[in-house]
Amino acid sequence: MEVRIVGALIRLYGLPVSRIVELTIDRFHRDHESACLTLGKNPVLLPPTLAALVERQITDPPMTSRGFSFRADDPVNPEEPEVSMD
Repeated sequence: MEVRIVGALIRLYGLPVSRIVELTIDRFHRDHESACLTLGKNPVLLPPTLAALVERQITDPPMTSRGFSFRADDPVNPEEPEVSMD
């Protein structure tokens, strides 16, 4: 996720990084007038600049992204790689 988004979520809403990395695409909602990000059970209104950054992150993620956040799926623990003892 872009560092500006992470910084804004921390600074504006006091979110810890541990919650930010668990955000998924379905938490972002935009209509013709505003954009919201659901944090917990409550949607919060995003400033227009932050909303544009989030939308761009979702629609055009960087190639180097490892699915860090705003994933399409629910957050899960990564699977442990299989290790061969041969």
